[in-house]
This record gives sequence, structure tokens and C-alpha cells, in this order.
Amino acid sequence: MTTDGEGLRAHLKGLGLHTIANVFEREAQKAAKIKQSYVAFLSHLVDEELAAKADRSVNASIGPGALSGGPDPGGISI
Repeated sequence: MTTDGEGLRAHLKGLGLHTIANVFEREAQKAAKIKQSYVAFLSHLVDEELAAKADRSVNASIGPGALSGGPDPGGISI
């Protein structure tokens, strides 16, 4: 039998919301401690997901080796 958290995590991952799946339990505990509203809690989770997706997008567009001394853009090897 799965717990509510495990079931939710599986659904979130199925929807491609991997960051929320990884942080929602920790963030729920923080939200409860500070008595954060439900809407503010959800907004924070969505902000985390959007930031992670933006980071992945930037990293994907740069590509491996783009900042690590890849080939000379002029095609000249030294």
C-alpha cells in the first residue's frame, strides 16, 4: 500500500513535474511551520518547478562543452 505522499509523487512525476515531486513534502512542512496559506504554498511549488525548467532549458540550449573549451568556432585547431 502506498502513502498519500508516494501516490502524489508518482502522479507529479507522471505529469513531468519532477521538481515539485522532489520537494513538496519538505516544502509542506515548512509551510505548516509558518502557517503559509494553501495558495501561497502552491505558488511556491510552481515557482520552483518553473525555475528548474528554465535552468534545464538554458543548460540544454548551451549544450555540453559550450563553456568548457570546446572546439574553436572558427574551426581552427591549435
